Amino acid sequence: MSFISAVGCIVYFIACIFDVLLIPQKDFLPFFIFHAALSLGTLGIGILAYRKIYYKLIVTLVFISFIIAVVINLYLSSLGHAFYVSNPEIYLIIFVIFIASGVLLKEAILAVIIIDLLFIFNLVLYQETSSAEMFFKLLWLFSANLISFICAILLHRSNRIIFQQQEALNLEINNKEILLKELFHRVKNNLQIVSGVLHIQSKKVEDESAKEVLSNSIQIIKSMGLIHEKIYTSVDLEFINFQEYLNSLIRTMVQLEKGKKVEFSIVCSDILISLKNAVPLGLIVNEIITNSLKHAFNSSNQQQMKITIEVDKNDEDELRLKIFDNGKGIQLDKLKKSFGFRLIESLSSFQLRGSLEYFNIDGFGYILKFKDV
Repeated sequence: MSFISAVGCIVYFIACIFDVLLIPQKDFLPFFIFHAALSLGTLGIGILAYRKIYYKLIVTLVFISFIIAVVINLYLSSLGHAFYVSNPEIYLIIFVIFIASGVLLKEAILAVIIIDLLFIFNLVLYQETSSAEMFFKLLWLFSANLISFICAILLHRSNRIIFQQQEALNLEINNKEILLKELFHRVKNNLQIVSGVLHIQSKKVEDESAKEVLSNSIQIIKSMGLIHEKIYTSVDLEFINFQEYLNSLIRTMVQLEKGKKVEFSIVCSDILISLKNAVPLGLIVNEIITNSLKHAFNSSNQQQMKITIEVDKNDEDELRLKIFDNGKGIQLDKLKKSFGFRLIESLSSFQLRGSLEYFNIDGFGYILKFKDV
């Protein structure tokens, strides 16, 4: 509708330029201002119909434009110029204003009333026409108003139905988002309960290997709970901020490993991870860091223990995750037999459909690459 209004205004304004070229040069400026004001007011209505941006500013501009048109018209009429009666574009302008109005029907009606009054004012007071000619001119004016008004009403009703459907759809989407967030919140609470129960049970277990298994299970559950927490606290339910998740995960793991002073270095910009990949990726990070904390360092190592996490994402949505430590390294044969390594490989291949590399130089590290789509 804004496009129709713009085209109508441009055509009308060009036609008016030819009109004002035929009048005396001393009257050129008021004629130009008059037509510019009408065109600008009509275009403003079209812009508001398309998008209600800068609503107050444009509405003010529309009313000022038509007020200027009225004042200039009175001035020109006092000079004896009844130019507007002889211009047939008035019918086109009335139609364009109504059609371009969209939902702004009140503003369009006011604009057309002003133009009608200008037309009738010139016709009655300053135009030497016969009664029959005046009747037909008024009949054309009435017909243009009636046809345009009917079209505008139909358009207004159609837009209102569309807007109502859009509002209902937005409300339904918001309700579903609230329900999903509540679901993730409850899952996170249930995971906390399971983690708490396992923690209580681990205190009753005397076997060290069993305690280690329970401790690993607790940490895995907590990492999953963190992901669900990030989901229901985020604005977007499709993605989570991976850097925020890493910071939260590391804080949790540091609390569990209070006896070890490890420096963590995270090189990660504000990368968003899709929801379907967040859980397996979080479990992989948790398992890699857990292995480093438990196996990479020993009490005889005098150097500062450090774990580095580097994450980057290219333009093709390929994510590269690199995690390495400066520990003593790990025996690969022993590593491949462990449950943690098998879990990492399984999640990397089958869940993320990515590639996993590992190196054992100046410590141990992993490089995971996968498409986050």
